[in-house]
Amino acid sequence: REVDGEVDVPLLRRMIVHVAEDSADVPAEGAAPVPLAARAAAGREADDVLRALVFCQHDCFRAEKHLVSSRKWLDEYKPAAIRPADVANSLPSRCWVLGGLSRVGWRILECRVNRWKPDEYDVAEHQRLIGYLFHHAVRSTPGADRFCVLFDMSGWHLGFASPHCNSMVFAMIGVAQGAYCERLGVALVFNVPFLFRATWAIIKPLLDQRTPSRVFLYGRNDWQAAMAEAVDDANRPVDMG
Repeated sequence: REVDGEVDVPLLRRMIVHVAEDSADVPAEGAAPVPLAARAAAGREADDVLRALVFCQHDCFRAEKHLVSSRKWLDEYKPAAIRPADVANSLPSRCWVLGGLSRVGWRILECRVNRWKPDEYDVAEHQRLIGYLFHHAVRSTPGADRFCVLFDMSGWHLGFASPHCNSMVFAMIGVAQGAYCERLGVALVFNVPFLFRATWAIIKPLLDQRTPSRVFLYGRNDWQAAMAEAVDDANRPVDMG
């Protein structure tokens, strides 16, 4: 909520206490709550502030730093203002597309690795692409607060573990855990080749503590049941089950 164009910081402080009520760091009754700087919350919806608090395990000081950092990214890339022409080298491949809805109402993001053409664009455009997709996934599904990501790893090869590709992967993780933290509901990663598991061993430590429990890796023949559980027939991509 805003008052005279300014963020209602007292309200946010009360919300912080409410969110942290299960935390060992809850202030004693009657004590002043730990303040969250207005500069961190400025321009952010209260929902985003709460996500940052959850992501930072109710540590208000970490949440403030997180909000400031993600604000810088949002100010630089402006995902709401990104147009197809701004991702002209990456979007046409349809490696990433918005899908339907999962069984619990989360927007589906589909990724087909065999369509990925990382040599045709740079890391900055990759960040614009991810911001473009995440922004529209959020705005196109009012009330749905998370994503269901379907990664088809068919076609993955060691060339996708190059420094350039790894930079893109790390940038995507940074966006997902920064400006869009706590948006991932579940990620089904299937048709995973054996060699990719070595790459996953590098990626996994970069994730926050909560994220790995939402990521499920499957081989070529054991993912269909998980897909059917997450996505009904009407919303399941034809080439994904």
